[in-house]
Amino acid sequence: MTTSTEEAKPKQGWLEENFEELILVVLLILMAGIMGIQVFSRYALKSSLVWSEELTRYMFIWSGFLSIAYCARKKLGLRVDLLIHYLPKKVGFGMTIIALLLEAVLFIYLMPFAYRIMILAVDTGRLSPATQIPMWMMQSAPFIGFGLAAVRIIQRIYRELTGQTIEVPKTVEDEAITHFVEEAEEDLKAGHTTDESLRKSWTYRFTKKPSSRREDKK
Repeated sequence: MTTSTEEAKPKQGWLEENFEELILVVLLILMAGIMGIQVFSRYALKSSLVWSEELTRYMFIWSGFLSIAYCARKKLGLRVDLLIHYLPKKVGFGMTIIALLLEAVLFIYLMPFAYRIMILAVDTGRLSPATQIPMWMMQSAPFIGFGLAAVRIIQRIYRELTGQTIEVPKTVEDEAITHFVEEAEEDLKAGHTTDESLRKSWTYRFTKKPSSRREDKK
């Protein structure tokens, strides 16, 4: 399973580009701060806060549903794309569009169920035990998360159809491949074309520090 990377990046507003990410960062900072205060209060002041764990739990729930839209926009979802790489370009493109349409249909299908849960919380007027926050504020996370994810996937479909692409951060595997390709290009430029020459070059790169330490000990 791989995460695809694209080079071109469509022009879009800062808020559109960073909306979910901004909220997720704010929630993460708040969760870390609140739990830090809780730890300090419990072990230094010997008095635990009754509302901290409940509030951070609700923030975590919101973060989870907002991250669905974030991953949909950034194309960070795990997928098996081996078959697409071996298919003709047009066929692979068609399968990508179909997969995105199915994702959008799934989230749109889930939205009415999430809406019913949210409305039920509004009608009952329930409050959270510790913080006394209206429960509909927490129960609305699935509805907003699914709706935002559907919007992001529809945006991706539009960009795919119009030839736009999305820049995705490189994975660790991508960075490693890039590094080794650069090393191989340096070897070719330096004239290391035989097996023996390449073996000496790579042995020097990976063992020169251990070797020098062994020589010092001798």
